[in-house]
Amino acid sequence: MSLLSTGQALGLFAVCALALVILFLLRRKSKRIVVASLVPWRLVVKRRVNPLWRALIALVLQILAVALGCWALVAGPEAQEALAEAPTFFIVDTSASMGPRLQALPERVLGSQAGLVAAGEEVSLVFAPGSSVARQQAGLLRVQAGQSQSLAEAVTLARALGAQPIVLTDQDPELDVAWELLGQGVAGDLAVLSLQASAGPGLPPEIQVVVQVANNGSEDAEIPVLLRSSEQEIGQSTLTVPAGQSLSQGFVIEPILGTWLSAEILVEDPFPSNNVAFGLLPQVRPARVRIVSDAPNRYLRDAFGVMPGVELQEVSASRYVDPQGSVDLLIFDRVAPRRLPQSPALYIDPPQGAGPFPPVGVAQEPAFTTWDFSHPLLDGVALRHVEVEQLSLLEARPGARLLAASAEGPVALVRDQEPKAVVLGFDVTRSDLPLTVAFPQLLYKMLIWSRQGMDTQVAPSIGTDAGVALDPGASALVRSLTGEGEWTARAGTARLGGLPPGVYTVQQGSEQRLLALNLPAEERPTLGSGEARPEVAQAALLPRGRPAWVWLVLAASALLLLEFVVAER
Repeated sequence: MSLLSTGQALGLFAVCALALVILFLLRRKSKRIVVASLVPWRLVVKRRVNPLWRALIALVLQILAVALGCWALVAGPEAQEALAEAPTFFIVDTSASMGPRLQALPERVLGSQAGLVAAGEEVSLVFAPGSSVARQQAGLLRVQAGQSQSLAEAVTLARALGAQPIVLTDQDPELDVAWELLGQGVAGDLAVLSLQASAGPGLPPEIQVVVQVANNGSEDAEIPVLLRSSEQEIGQSTLTVPAGQSLSQGFVIEPILGTWLSAEILVEDPFPSNNVAFGLLPQVRPARVRIVSDAPNRYLRDAFGVMPGVELQEVSASRYVDPQGSVDLLIFDRVAPRRLPQSPALYIDPPQGAGPFPPVGVAQEPAFTTWDFSHPLLDGVALRHVEVEQLSLLEARPGARLLAASAEGPVALVRDQEPKAVVLGFDVTRSDLPLTVAFPQLLYKMLIWSRQGMDTQVAPSIGTDAGVALDPGASALVRSLTGEGEWTARAGTARLGGLPPGVYTVQQGSEQRLLALNLPAEERPTLGSGEARPEVAQAALLPRGRPAWVWLVLAASALLLLEFVVAER
């Protein structure tokens, strides 16, 4: 029942009020005819004639009734907005997968009366509805594909402004909104999905690299992949990937200089943003070896001293403290602790009755008759013949595995379960073992065996595709190590998104960390194209109770009834 604007209603009221006043002034007066028979009634009629003030009150009541009627026809603020045609806002998805499709954006929006909103990391107005073509062209230059989107926030904002949103995207936004597939998709896209690097157990550790590539095209592809570090080019490999599938390929490389790795496809395709992935090189902590002995053993010290990446400590038995798992290998040389440690340990000629497999006697013939070269500790060790002055026979308790034996029983036992332990029933300083190449080989194998299953990296390699997580309590400086630039974030920012794939340093206060970013899985380009889908119809929300115009009409009717009572008749 809202038909008029405020100005139109005032004009209608003025015309009606003027007409009422003119009719009041031009009303016909009754003629006086003197009739002799009516003389007796003259005094009675004179007392009942309506005075002028009653006619004026009737006029005022008529004017008020007209005013209320015109007011009832006035649209309220919400209704007036509804009378005007709702503006249209195009909401363009600026996620990375939209990169190729944004080329079709000017053709879709130029020359229209609609506005344009970019739904990137933040919602931004590109140009308002009704903008000129020149302003539209200038705004389109600022629209670029990023790494995240906020379609839901953009749709909510457009509706809050009373606009009709239409989303331009590359896949169903799963929102209750009209949307269109913008432009054409990417055909024949090749991608590096991920790159992971970890350290092997060796010293220095080999680097184990796993690269995952994808062929999004319709034909099988030979994909050349270049692997490089921050300091040098490592090598190239060609991977055969079937159409529409992905492939994971592992590589083992020698220790190299640098802090990060990249895997890059060496052929051009329609979507270059996913042709490279980054990962951090693992930073491996040194191997910690502690020798507990009351008599210096230069053979042990010299053998571990020449091994790369080994931290060696020597303590006496009286100063020994259980390291609680903080060392990789404990060596008890001719001594044994009262309480067995939880760290991997090597016991060399322990005292009688001590150790996990204590000596229980002495062999009459100090000669080895059996070696188990199938165990990892002896695999590849150049043991041919070892001369010793004395061999102790060991008690093979549950969990023990035989490494070496004499004709009378076991003289070297190993336990592979935690806590790992090796017991040698002879003094290496009273043998020719330290003079052979097998001695450093055996110690190296023992150190690698003890480190297996341990967390040997300083910190896990960090890789993410969801932006940089920040401490909101401090400002941050994020700098790219791969040439993209640098960004700042104020205190209170929990995440910095929209960054291209690469390796970044994150500086917050005195703390600095390294981070590798890759393209999120949801940012892969799609091939589809299609028509706009209509918005799901929504029921209009009606105000509760009777609308205002009903009460105004009732009030006008009441005034007319009152006017009928007081008017001159």
